[in-house]
Amino acid sequence: MPLPYLRPLAAVAAVGLAAAGALVAQQPRTPPPPPPVGQFPGNPGQPPAGAVPQMPPRIRAILVERAQTLRGVADRLAELTKAPVNPARPEELFAARAAAGHAEVEAADTDAARLAILNRMLADTVAYEKLVADSIQANPVPATDLRGRVDRENALAQLKVGRLDLELAIEQVRGGGR
Repeated sequence: MPLPYLRPLAAVAAVGLAAAGALVAQQPRTPPPPPPVGQFPGNPGQPPAGAVPQMPPRIRAILVERAQTLRGVADRLAELTKAPVNPARPEELFAARAAAGHAEVEAADTDAARLAILNRMLADTVAYEKLVADSIQANPVPATDLRGRVDRENALAQLKVGRLDLELAIEQVRGGGR
């Protein structure tokens, strides 16, 4: 959601970009430089199959710390689900685990690590999808409560889309996707 105080800045930026575009259009075109091959140590040519370009150490450290922090949140919520008073709700735990999983995938440095994380996330999603479907089945809403029925069906559909996205990501990491 754009912030209202940024609108004037966005307008100035748009005018500046348009002016810069006009200046660039007047300049003679030079051929673009060749695309970078990647940062693969000891291999100036094409990267080996399944290789992932190395990220700068500082970025990797930040991503790892972020993933560890989110995993800690998920682990604490998992402990809280066992609390006799005011336990964590399943949707809180699922959301925390999903956030941690996405951060771990982003921080992973090999396709094998990404695949293991994505498979774990898929197992969590399938289990949570079954929990929600069983809950909907066990607690039907009255036929007159159209909003309640639609909300439940949409929640289940959104979980299905999330599961399908994970399955797609797994296939892409395996090499079956784009």
